[in-house]
Amino acid sequence: MTYRGLVFGFLVFFCRVPVLEAGLQEAIRQQLLAGKQIYLGASTSDNARTIDASLIVEAVMRHVPVQVRQAIIRGRLNLQDVTIEQKFDLAGCVVEDHADFSHATFKRDFFVSDAVFKGGASFRDATFEHGAMLQRTRFDISVSFENVRFSEFSAEEAEFGAASFSHARFEAIADFAKSTFDSSVAFIATQFAGQGFFPGARFKGSNADFTRAHFVDWTTFGSGEPNFSSVFDGQAIFIETQFDSSTWFNGVTFQKEVTFHGARFGSTAEFRGATFHSTASFERCHFDADAFFQDSGFQGLASFRSTIFQAVYFSSAAKSATPQFRNDIDLLGCTYDQIQVNWRSFLQYPNGRSRVHAYNRQPYIQLEEVLRKSGFEDDANEVYAEQRRVENTKGWRKYQDRFYWLIANYGIDLWHELAITLILLGFGAWVFSRHGAVCHNECGFRTEPGISWWKGFFGAVHQFLPFSLPVKPQWTPSKQVVVSLGRWPIITAATYANFLQIVAKNHSETTSFPDCCR
Repeated sequence: MTYRGLVFGFLVFFCRVPVLEAGLQEAIRQQLLAGKQIYLGASTSDNARTIDASLIVEAVMRHVPVQVRQAIIRGRLNLQDVTIEQKFDLAGCVVEDHADFSHATFKRDFFVSDAVFKGGASFRDATFEHGAMLQRTRFDISVSFENVRFSEFSAEEAEFGAASFSHARFEAIADFAKSTFDSSVAFIATQFAGQGFFPGARFKGSNADFTRAHFVDWTTFGSGEPNFSSVFDGQAIFIETQFDSSTWFNGVTFQKEVTFHGARFGSTAEFRGATFHSTASFERCHFDADAFFQDSGFQGLASFRSTIFQAVYFSSAAKSATPQFRNDIDLLGCTYDQIQVNWRSFLQYPNGRSRVHAYNRQPYIQLEEVLRKSGFEDDANEVYAEQRRVENTKGWRKYQDRFYWLIANYGIDLWHELAITLILLGFGAWVFSRHGAVCHNECGFRTEPGISWWKGFFGAVHQFLPFSLPVKPQWTPSKQVVVSLGRWPIITAATYANFLQIVAKNHSETTSFPDCCR
């Protein structure tokens, strides 16, 4: 072949390519407008699989079903403000440029499972009157579903870049099982009229925001089964979120801070086996039914400030087991009618230091009252003793408190206290009945040679009472030594009388009795 012939052959070939491509596009166009399904296998070359987005738009405008599989759609797919009357099916397709479905209305099923949207997509203010199927769909950049109205929705195993579902409404089930959110996602003020289904979802972005979302039917973020519990890598925000039906966060992992400020749980709420690696705040939450936190772990600060429970169940493991709480806990204003808890793990660090900060009596009184009403008298008494121990840790009050614990166990063990009192009064009767121990009030404070044991006992009772009697005794303890060790004086009657008065004063001024004694 001559050089001139070779050049001529190349020119003929390259001139035929656009003609072939144009012919292919026209053939696809004819099939689309006829409402036929177009399937372009993944093994086909990219050029053979490429469809211009304008062909999809034309088919929609002519109100024919769109059924294209495994195609590469190139060009801007603009279906804004369009009513799509027939089925819309782009399963397995790759949409290279931006797809705009804003304000569109889908009268039939929307099916884009296994599709890839590389240039982002917008469905803002769209309406789906039938199913929206996005199983395993991938949105590489961003997608907006803000203010969208869904009927049945499924995005199982879908992958989202930055995504927003704020102010959207799901009339039936919203299925996000095992879906992945690679960037931030917002469900702000979103309405879930059907089931909210998020088991196994992975929230990888800096935050997942469900502020003021409303879940009407039952909701699950975790079933507790392997691979079916959600993971929040960033901050999880559920501020003022409302859950009307049963809610499951079993086995869910929160890597960063999680906030449930002001959330309301209208039915059973389960956090069994959940892991909170950072701050977990349930401040001002309202639980209308039982709340379950068994086997959950709080590694950061746990705040239940002003939270209202009906019945709450924490782990009741023995003290030697791994503590459920590993950081401080804020219980100020938290109330409940029933509680299951290992109170030591709840209130103390393993070294005995209090984890309740800042200190306030209310959390201790609340726990003590509920335990006592539930029949756990021993635990209630120990909680009261823990309150006293934490409350009096500084200055002279610390030693007064320890002394009161030593002689009366904070008034918890009344038999113990009665025995100590009788010992003190008995010893006082012996002291005051000694020769010269008292002076007669009407005889110029002349010392008495000795009074009877009974008079000495009643004298000790008078000194021990924290208030004055209207009838004064006839004698006063003297400063004469009544007990000595050789030449060293040990006790005078006046000294022992002062000791009894100090004990009585400490008992009356520093003691707040446990509920069992009030």
